[in-house]
Amino acid sequence: MIPGNKVNVVHKTITKNTTSYGGSNDTLSAGTTFKAVLTAVRGNEGLMYSKETVSGDYVLYSKLVPSTVKEFDLIFYGTRQFRILFVNQPFQKKRFYILSLLEVK
Repeated sequence: MIPGNKVNVVHKTITKNTTSYGGSNDTLSAGTTFKAVLTAVRGNEGLMYSKETVSGDYVLYSKLVPSTVKEFDLIFYGTRQFRILFVNQPFQKKRFYILSLLEVK
């Protein structure tokens, strides 16, 4: 059992498509919704581009994670967006997953 409030989060993968002009476009896949516990590990507050910004590192705990989850995918929670930095399965038992996240938006 993972303690904490479970919230609905959406997992989306980024696919890069090359255009006929040699550029690339990033598209997001349709999202997969699952329940997880989202907790903050640490946060930074500072000035960036003449604006006050807050960035944070988060950890997401879940028993059920889509099998397509990998590093650099995106997790959406409401209007917030997180990039997956690391996917961890303690002891490789597949009982629960720990995702290390960085808030990007």
